[in-house]
Amino acid sequence: MTPEAREAYLGKIDTACLALEATAVGGRLAFGATVMEMRSILFRHGHPDHDVEEGRYRLRAVVIRQADALLELLEFIGE
Repeated sequence: MTPEAREAYLGKIDTACLALEATAVGGRLAFGATVMEMRSILFRHGHPDHDVEEGRYRLRAVVIRQADALLELLEFIGE
């Protein structure tokens, strides 16, 4: 690979890494805020209601899908 091609290739890799990091950070922030709201509801009511349980189920499903997607990415790059 020429130095110019190498630089362009590694620039694309850096961009992909930044995109993954940004997505992960944004997701963690939203997830954390949602979990804190759930805890607040549980604190006020003393027990999980239907809405909190549904919220937990939805968040769990997304976390599992994201974990699966990340594992696929690792497999794709040969890890």
